[in-house]
Amino acid sequence: EQITSALPPTPEFLTNLTLWGATGILLTNFHTHLHLPYWACISLTNICIRSAMIPIAIKGAKTSVKFGAISPEVQFLISNFTQDMTTLKGRGRWSQEGSFLARQVLSGQAQIIKLTLESLRGLFQLNKVNLLDVFKSPALQIP
Repeated sequence: EQITSALPPTPEFLTNLTLWGATGILLTNFHTHLHLPYWACISLTNICIRSAMIPIAIKGAKTSVKFGAISPEVQFLISNFTQDMTTLKGRGRWSQEGSFLARQVLSGQAQIIKLTLESLRGLFQLNKVNLLDVFKSPALQIP
């Protein structure tokens, strides 16, 4: 208690708006109302925060399973994309820069990129996979 009394008080707007503020409120309430030592308050706060994050972790795991199911299709699209790009690069290798063939190769590359991205987007939408769901749980654990 001597250390906490020496520290300046936290501004009010920080205690209510952030994750750190919510953690501070939990710690203070556990310590004052339950009369627990701070080491027990820290453990209890950790348990509360981790259990509040369980639904996010479950959703991330479900997304990983869904992505694992469509992974062969994604690999197929990516391998086709790399083969098409190498084929186009091979065609345009012998042409002069600015020639008709070189311009066709560049437009073909743009078209292949566009079609591959559309196919991947459609595959993810068809299977209801949002790749950012996998990163929600780790991102919330960073602070």
